[in-house]
Amino acid sequence: MPANAPTIEFWFEFASTYSYLAAMRVGEVAKAAGVEVAWKPFLLGPIFKITGQAPLTDVPLKGDYARRDFARTTRMHRVAYRHPDSFPIGTVAACRAFYALEGRDPQAARELAHSLYRAYFVDNRNIGDTATMLQVAQEAGFDPGALGSAIEDPRLKERVKGEMDGAIAAGVFGSPFFIADGEPFWGVDRIPMLTWIMFLKFLDDMEKVEEAKAKMGGPKHRPIIEAPYRWRDWAGPDSNLTGDALIAFINQDHAVRPDG
Repeated sequence: MPANAPTIEFWFEFASTYSYLAAMRVGEVAKAAGVEVAWKPFLLGPIFKITGQAPLTDVPLKGDYARRDFARTTRMHRVAYRHPDSFPIGTVAACRAFYALEGRDPQAARELAHSLYRAYFVDNRNIGDTATMLQVAQEAGFDPGALGSAIEDPRLKERVKGEMDGAIAAGVFGSPFFIADGEPFWGVDRIPMLTWIMFLKFLDDMEKVEEAKAKMGGPKHRPIIEAPYRWRDWAGPDSNLTGDALIAFINQDHAVRPDG
């Protein structure tokens, strides 16, 4: 992947079923779109204190629906799933463990995240228990002693607190939550829309770079997508297309190039 590839933020809670699904999918989606993903675990507890929300399964009426939806959504995505006996759980230790690895090896941190998710949502192991979390980490090839010491380091605790502050400042209120070039998306069901944004918006950004190079005497550039079909023309902040006009533009049966 190119060094200057765009990056999307992937905010997730280890005790979130929908985040488990997102974690299983976001890598392949990002690879296909040619973008990087910044994995950012956080804790929903402090967020719920701000929003006044509660875990889905604790909400009257909605809880029964959520448990049914967990099962059918994982089946739809063809992802293994067993609803954990302990749900929801606190995931402070898992969150710290991720960041302990991420500082020196982001890929290793992602591998740990996958292992922890599978342990909880497939094998019914309570990763909210620190000893269990470290055992899962050991089975995944990580040093449990070093990781156990790291998660008690005051500097790491401060790092996790800083990430929580960052999540709140960014407007993250649920999990999974994605931010692509300042555009927020909440929920695993927004991944198709996120893919659409990644392709059209990031392509347009790269086109602008090539256009600028051409104006400065670089090679002549012919855009892949031309006006009025570029992101900036109909979806960007400077677009005048709204309401019925925007719907009519999107629903066109065919596109006509400006040069015929």
